[in-house]
Amino acid sequence: MNRRTLALLLSIGFGTLAVAMQPLRVAAHEPIEWSRKYSTDNKVLFWKYGGSYPSWVTVDASDTLDVDWSNPATNNSRAPSFDFSTSGIGRVYYSSSMTSPCSGNSVWLACAKGGGTTGWEIHIRNLDGAPYGSWAWYDKTNSCASRDVCFRLQRSLIHEPIHLTFGTNHSLQEQQNTVFTANQPSYGNTGGSTTLLRRCDQAAAQLAYDLHDMAGRYADCFDHIANGGSGLKTDLTVAPSSITVCQGATATVSGRLQVHEYASYEELGANPLEARTVSFDLGSTLNVTSTIAADTVAPATNWSKSFVNSSYGSRTYTAHFDASLDPVLAPAPSRSFTITWLPANLC
Repeated sequence: MNRRTLALLLSIGFGTLAVAMQPLRVAAHEPIEWSRKYSTDNKVLFWKYGGSYPSWVTVDASDTLDVDWSNPATNNSRAPSFDFSTSGIGRVYYSSSMTSPCSGNSVWLACAKGGGTTGWEIHIRNLDGAPYGSWAWYDKTNSCASRDVCFRLQRSLIHEPIHLTFGTNHSLQEQQNTVFTANQPSYGNTGGSTTLLRRCDQAAAQLAYDLHDMAGRYADCFDHIANGGSGLKTDLTVAPSSITVCQGATATVSGRLQVHEYASYEELGANPLEARTVSFDLGSTLNVTSTIAADTVAPATNWSKSFVNSSYGSRTYTAHFDASLDPVLAPAPSRSFTITWLPANLC
């Protein structure tokens, strides 16, 4: 994980971000431990700066909190978002304190406190006003040339809101899976330059707050709670299983395509699989037609399909959800139904 390391492992307190020293390896990946801090979905946390700071600090901080944190590709959840406002109650400080304002530790880069409230605080260490050895912020000059060790301020800032909104214990997973590690890698090392949440951060946010866009992506980090490790289990229902209409008349079936409702799926259970395709086979002929699932709250149906036959007789169809284009989701068991068209002279 780190090509360049310091000699000493730093221990930190809750909400404080320090520097990564030695690689931490975990074979699998799983959502970080979470505890939902806000009861309201999609809550907007308005904030402003706690003083007048250099433009390189404010530009990067605003970009990270207001834009990168809510990137729909890496945070498709209803976790709180951030919005700078001159009347904001939350505060971001560029601090000259030699000790962490959150924990009192002397070795710190950034920290957060006040999670679950509107009066939260994020503190970023001013490494000029409160130096620590040869540490520096990459963001100040977009270079690490003048210091032995430098860190990306935006990497610190994408970490701290997790403390405020849903994070509990720091993760021991690799940097490719999470930014919520206790120690921050320096800029040139794996994970040291990222400005976005990782897949297991997004998974935790989705478990805690659900998806923001039901047609959007599920995080690729649900192996440990998934159906045999093959993806989130899904359900497909069809009704009725048998229907009789007159020759030439239209027969309509409907059902629901959703994420299975397991306790371990938390907020994701029974989610409608909006914009996913339900396909229909006719005997051995595959995918003769299809329909798209909508966003409706369980237990209501969220798809329907009409069939017509100018001839009389019975036809057996099989409905199925092909998850190959959405590999985080496991295919739902297929469902068969029969439609019988009666001869016109019997109607």
